[in-house]
Amino acid sequence: TWHINKMQRRSQIVLALCAVFLLLWVLKAVELVTPPRVTDRFVPVERTEFDSAPHQHAPSPLVSHQSPLVSRPSPLASPSEPVRIHPRGWHSGAPAPRYTWVVSTGHTGTTTLTASCRHKGTPTVLCQHEKWSVPPQTKTSLRKNALGHATFRAAYEWSKQNMQKSYLPFVDRLLKSKGKTKFFDAGHHLVFGWHYWALCELVLEDMLLVRLRRAEMPTALSLCQHAMEKDVENLLRPGAPLILSHGLYNSADAIHALPEPLYSNLSCLQKAVWSQRELEARHQYGMQHMCKGVDYLEVEWEGNNFDPVAEKLFGEYVPELGAWPFSENKQKHATSEFHQYLDDHMEEAQAQVRELDEMLESVVPWAERGWIDWHDGDLDTD
Repeated sequence: TWHINKMQRRSQIVLALCAVFLLLWVLKAVELVTPPRVTDRFVPVERTEFDSAPHQHAPSPLVSHQSPLVSRPSPLASPSEPVRIHPRGWHSGAPAPRYTWVVSTGHTGTTTLTASCRHKGTPTVLCQHEKWSVPPQTKTSLRKNALGHATFRAAYEWSKQNMQKSYLPFVDRLLKSKGKTKFFDAGHHLVFGWHYWALCELVLEDMLLVRLRRAEMPTALSLCQHAMEKDVENLLRPGAPLILSHGLYNSADAIHALPEPLYSNLSCLQKAVWSQRELEARHQYGMQHMCKGVDYLEVEWEGNNFDPVAEKLFGEYVPELGAWPFSENKQKHATSEFHQYLDDHMEEAQAQVRELDEMLESVVPWAERGWIDWHDGDLDTD
């Protein structure tokens, strides 16, 4: 009887400990997933003095739609200089701010940047990649919801509300729970809408934007292979699908909005190029308006070897965020089959990009579409 009672007491203690651990786990999950109570933590930054000089190194696609690749060498970099980094408001080796985000279309080296950051394992930096546990904010739902806005005001305010009431509080809770003080996200789930540039309004003085550009054609090939897997012949076929969890799509509020029948009939190559042009146009507009005064780095590279990018970015500009050397390059690129197919059909590819250029030249400007423009931080109807 004594042994039976002893075993029962032990079982009761074990069950009690399991119940306590289960309760703690549930409370932690609720803390991270439950939408936060709105506070005054994130309020629009009052702007005073800003650097209003135009970006000399990157012509705005709002003015020009010239194709940077296909038949000409890339203007992003030369063979002797495969990587270029243009800083503004940032000096080499500066300590990372509280928040660092990478703006890209994806398929530009973001996975490797995240892996390099995690490999370093700094005690202060939380290396994140697209995690946002609030269910309505998955990449799929963000893409779907971003397509539902007919005006810039609606699209921007939707993005700003997402950042102010949900995303930033979630990030801060995550930092606290992990015992970290700085946040680095190289993912591209915030590309839908105007999330990156809304962040400038909320945490301008405590953030760094890294605009990551890879040469246009290799990026397009990688995007299309991701969408079509091994169906290489669909690369140049009109009306071919481009189904990406992170790709920008044609919509009424897009800067490069096209009539839907026209967009739907584009080839995968054309849609992938369009996505890059659209993101670049949004970035240029955002940097000229919402993000004046923000610290940022413009990173441009070409080719298939991402090592020099991470080496220069982490080895020289923001060493706190990533480890170098780092040999586990996880970036996926288009296979030799896709490159060979493009080489064999280069004349047709060149013609398709020229055709897209002509379409973009005919896009009705924002002002003529009744768009709301941005002036000195205010939304006006002029």
